[in-house]
Amino acid sequence: MFLRRMGKKILLLHSYRDGTGKVRQRRLGDFANPREAVRQLRDKKWRQQLAASYPQLEFEGERLLERARVLLQSPAARRTQKSREATPASRRGCWHPDDPSAAGHLQTLRETVERLQNAGLLEEACAAQAELARSFPGQQAWVDHGVLLQRLGRWDEAVQEYSRLPYRDSLRHYQIASALCARGNPEESLEHVFRALTWDRKIADGLLKVEKGQEAAYWRLYGDLWTPDAKKFLLAVYNQSVVKMVLARAHRQGVKPRRLFRGHAISVILEQARDGVAYRKLPTTREIVDF
Repeated sequence: MFLRRMGKKILLLHSYRDGTGKVRQRRLGDFANPREAVRQLRDKKWRQQLAASYPQLEFEGERLLERARVLLQSPAARRTQKSREATPASRRGCWHPDDPSAAGHLQTLRETVERLQNAGLLEEACAAQAELARSFPGQQAWVDHGVLLQRLGRWDEAVQEYSRLPYRDSLRHYQIASALCARGNPEESLEHVFRALTWDRKIADGLLKVEKGQEAAYWRLYGDLWTPDAKKFLLAVYNQSVVKMVLARAHRQGVKPRRLFRGHAISVILEQARDGVAYRKLPTTREIVDF
């Protein structure tokens, strides 16, 4: 169980897998505000009733109470829509870069996100980053928002945010692949792995360096988003001889095909990735490359 802020309310939620590998969230109840959450969680009788209502769930009352206290004392809890409307410019959907107030507002939002992250308040940092991405839309803002969503386990929302990046941007597909793998279905990420490798192999090559104890910029920034199984899956696909052959051919011809493989070839590559087989030969067929 965990608490999440939604407007003035505090929601009591429980995460579970729905049997298809996807993580869902069930709403067990809510509180009118953080102060009410603290009061209820201090009530021994109320806690006993909640634990009895959901005997199959682990109820950590003290941990939830501590989280409620943090929400009560958090600056984010005191920030209201009225305060953001202090200046007429903040009513707009986003800020124009030529606006004299834009730089100061952007800096304030960035500092707020950083402060909340350093305090371990990821939910609040994510909300502040969402405001930043709305007020100052751009690729880095979208990536940063997606990263926070992913670290909170909100993978579908993270995928949606990463999808705002340009289609031919390899970072879009690497990030989506990491979120889909974290959600529990590496096979679903295969299409994005192919696209990521097509636009840029440097990130996959960087993982090979990391496996050897070396450093790589992408993996230093975002490596924690990839589970160990996700990294193994990426390498199991990339290391297959047929994948490297087709990527090398596309590079020599100076083209970046929309699809590297289709049909039976995809099934064989996926099977080998599941088995962890990197160099099994795959017969060349018309299904391999679709330029």
